[in-house]
Amino acid sequence: MVSRAAFLLALAALASCGSEPRRPNVVLFAVDTLRSDRLGCYGYDRPTSPFLDELAGQGTLFEDASAQAGWTLPSMVSMFTGRYLTAYREKLPDDVPTLAELYRAAGYRTIAVVANLGVNASGGFDRGFDVYDLEAEEPRPGDTGARPRSIDTLTASLWKVLDDVPASSDQPLFLFVFPYDPHDPYYPHASLAETLPPEGAEPVQPPTWHREVLSRHPAPAPDVDPDWSKHLAQIQKQRGLYDQEVRFTDDGLRVIFEGLGERGILDGAVVAVASDHGEGLWEHRSLKKQEELDRATPIDLFYKAHGQHLYQEAVATPLIFWGAGVPRGLRVPHPVENTDLLPTLLELSGLAIPSTAHGVSLTPQFEPGAARPHDTIHSFLYHQVTLRDVDSGLKILVPTDASIKRVEPERELFHLASDPHERRNLWAERADDVKRLETLVRTWEAQFPDAEGWTIEQDPEQLELMRALGYTEDELNRGAENAPPPHAHSTDGN
Repeated sequence: MVSRAAFLLALAALASCGSEPRRPNVVLFAVDTLRSDRLGCYGYDRPTSPFLDELAGQGTLFEDASAQAGWTLPSMVSMFTGRYLTAYREKLPDDVPTLAELYRAAGYRTIAVVANLGVNASGGFDRGFDVYDLEAEEPRPGDTGARPRSIDTLTASLWKVLDDVPASSDQPLFLFVFPYDPHDPYYPHASLAETLPPEGAEPVQPPTWHREVLSRHPAPAPDVDPDWSKHLAQIQKQRGLYDQEVRFTDDGLRVIFEGLGERGILDGAVVAVASDHGEGLWEHRSLKKQEELDRATPIDLFYKAHGQHLYQEAVATPLIFWGAGVPRGLRVPHPVENTDLLPTLLELSGLAIPSTAHGVSLTPQFEPGAARPHDTIHSFLYHQVTLRDVDSGLKILVPTDASIKRVEPERELFHLASDPHERRNLWAERADDVKRLETLVRTWEAQFPDAEGWTIEQDPEQLELMRALGYTEDELNRGAENAPPPHAHSTDGN
């Protein structure tokens, strides 16, 4: 395999040859914690995303896109390299070129304005950027630690960075904008109280599911709401506040988009909108020990946020392209992955796709009758891996050898077309399908091995930062260091 350094030198030499036309500016918006099913362009009936709906209508929307991890750091490693995760990573590998490095080697100015404080230089995420703007916001009352910038503060920083960097008529720009909203905690927005009242959010489906689970849960203590109504109302309100945060972000993206247009940055540009992962909004049981679940109230019994599972709410994310070379008003039904983002942007920019990328360019999908790009869809966490078989619509979730020490995730099989909310586990009913899909998982791991293995370096300062951002100890528990490679997916549990 060609080394990263050799590849970048070759690409830089190629970019400097001849008098090629100026390449397009490229703008990548990666919105933290954005579920696709909470956007109007993906079928949500609340007005959470008027700007993104317009952008999708003027560009191309991929109806079925998946992130390759259920929380930020490994997902961004995958997105920035176009590579699958078959071993757990929180840092960019040194021997693989990143999206920013590829653009800088091709003569681009590379600028990032980032809100998520965990996506920092310790993980190598600033690599390849001429400017990597990452700062905390002034804490609000009640905050216990560093607070990531909201999108309005991020926008102010973006204008300062862009206005401070001398423009060059013959040097294109790669701009990465990473807003943190709508990451939890979900803050209320008084300006959206009438447009998106929190109590009006779509309930967990089916609407009786919470109470069916609670009917099998130990009775509450006498001093607790006896039928859990107050707790369920709080869950519903929090789901509505997430909707407000999505709309707050959408409004902020419109401001950024219009400001970039006023500065001429969008003239002939390529724009992409993606997300690192989705969000659990109390739609599945929490991954806790049984004795903890027995003591839990609904707000803790049902899983919120992200990082502990790979159900669809955690991995189904938006993917929208707009601008030069992108068809208007196109909706692509074929399943795609965030690994495809790097190859697609590079091809739209007229740049070579590195051999290190596992994803594929999605530009063939712009043509009528294009063949689907993937037969299987993959996502990975330190303790769980999932594979979706496109032909059958079956999705398997299995523990890895590095599964959380406290509790092991259940082995599950779902048929998404008939059970989109992943309620009926078919594992025991469809043994032949389980065996077939487990074989596909092992084949995938063998095809895309990760040389780093299971070594997980947990930086104490990074861990403390993640705790300050609200991650729980369960979410920060990465399993054992130096565990063996992930090949224990047998149906007998051994």
